[in-house]
Amino acid sequence: MLRAIVLAASVGLAFGALGAAAQPAGYVPREQRNGALKYWEAWSLISPDLNAKLGAIDWNAIGTNTDPAKMPQAFNDAAAEPLDAIVNSLDNAASHPRCDFEVQWEDGALALLPHLSKLRAGARVCRVVSRGELSKGNVDRAAHVTGLMFTQARRAAQDPL
Repeated sequence: MLRAIVLAASVGLAFGALGAAAQPAGYVPREQRNGALKYWEAWSLISPDLNAKLGAIDWNAIGTNTDPAKMPQAFNDAAAEPLDAIVNSLDNAASHPRCDFEVQWEDGALALLPHLSKLRAGARVCRVVSRGELSKGNVDRAAHVTGLMFTQARRAAQDPL
């Protein structure tokens, strides 16, 4: 029995060491990867239905309200969606130091900027989640999610328009 345990541990350590040391050809370390790809992954989680719900929220009607019982129906509809996975993906994307959406600037005024509407949708998700966290008293989480909105805004500001 002891031999089986030692053998299993040895095999596990050997495969673990191989997995950590061996990288595929063309491997790019995380700190050098393009965060734009991670943003696109996060945005793919925002369905057209959810995007419509987010766009229907009248933030002027909400004002500074954090009481869920007094929120408009449009807000409650959007907040009822599973938004945590989206926020977690946006958080992962925001953690990448490099982000280049690789716009074809040589097209001039005809250059496509599809990431701008997606950045806006991501910010809307963060806004709903942040307000929801405030209503629960999770001020630190609300501040972190609000920070993600500003990170997304900085990504858009990096475009040389």
